[in-house]
Amino acid sequence: MEVASAKADKMVEDIEDQIAQTQVYNGDAEEEKETTCPKCGKPAGKGNFCTNCGAPLDKKECPKCGAENQVDSSFCAECGTQL
Repeated sequence: MEVASAKADKMVEDIEDQIAQTQVYNGDAEEEKETTCPKCGKPAGKGNFCTNCGAPLDKKECPKCGAENQVDSSFCAECGTQL
């Protein structure tokens, strides 16, 4: 009986250690949104032109919140307003 109790105590201790070491997302990190180039279909970077093929990356401004959205977006990625 003492062996089973010692094993259970060790398991609880191991679980508590794993919990203490686990990183949990708390919503504070800024989410990175990847723009896809409408011409080549590859990740285009953050600028006004695709970093792979040089095509211009036209943006649509949301009339409600002013966020920039991809030209082919139907809804704002920030507030959900229909574009």
